[in-house]
Amino acid sequence: MSSPPPSPLSKPSKASAATQPIDGAIVEQVGDWQFWRFDQLESTSKTAKDLFGRNQLKLPAIIFARTQTAGYGRQGRDWQQGAGNLAISYVLDMDASPMEAGALAMLSSLAVLDGLTAIWHDAATAAKAPAPAPHLQLKWPNDVLIDGKKCAGILVEPVARAARSGHPSQSAVVIGIGINIASHPQDCSFAATDLATATGLTTVTPAIVAAYLTDALAMLWQQWHGAATQADQAALRQRWLSYGWGLGQPVTLLQGVSNIDGIFEAVADDGRLQLRLTDGRVQLFSSGEVSLRAPNQASPHQPTTHQTTNPTPTDNRHRNRDKA
Repeated sequence: MSSPPPSPLSKPSKASAATQPIDGAIVEQVGDWQFWRFDQLESTSKTAKDLFGRNQLKLPAIIFARTQTAGYGRQGRDWQQGAGNLAISYVLDMDASPMEAGALAMLSSLAVLDGLTAIWHDAATAAKAPAPAPHLQLKWPNDVLIDGKKCAGILVEPVARAARSGHPSQSAVVIGIGINIASHPQDCSFAATDLATATGLTTVTPAIVAAYLTDALAMLWQQWHGAATQADQAALRQRWLSYGWGLGQPVTLLQGVSNIDGIFEAVADDGRLQLRLTDGRVQLFSSGEVSLRAPNQASPHQPTTHQTTNPTPTDNRHRNRDKA
């Protein structure tokens, strides 16, 4: 691929000595990242957008919350964090990047996959007792599966700020990621799991997963955020497809209250789903409108109405609707 412009991202290894409390957060400069650490938020992505809109973020930035009470996914679906799980949002400068939201969703999914793979590899190496690697797959548009069950969800939201008060206009992207680490919901229509259940890694914390995830995202962003040529975009797409769940199989797309049957052939460079319909036509579907399920598997997004439930110390349900 062509050489990308220099990336602003690096792995957060050592925090600056000084910390600064702002808006209830501890703010640190960790490598090139501005790291905002909250005890509790309604939503890391909502806070990220608010801070960006008020010109309070120095990009690239991370918004991390130990507890998230009103997370959300694509089309406003409810995403509750659950005990011991990760809620984190990244804000990246998009002024110099040609990538579209769909391609960024593919990149972010690969970052989660790479981060989880590295955690398992390091744990297995330290234990000197290699175990079978977890079977990781990427489910369009932006879910990560372990052994066919949902472990993580991603939501990519472009944001922009108009020029004012001497500050230039700026475009950015907020990448919200939720990962089930120690617990997972039992009442989702698409089966869920968590890292501890699927791999036996019971001592992994949200902070550990955040460090590995940030490292993986930084590496992929450095490699791909300047991917302007068709060859570059095709290479990113091909890597995503190598982990694609349901690829080449008959699938049903859920679009509103309608079901659309066809063969999952590919994804386009911009992240749209390429489906060969039963009449032979090929059609592209955007991530903002459709969902995917394999035949004989419960739909991940049934068109039903559900209520948001904020978790409490006595609420063990941890409602966890799709992040994406």
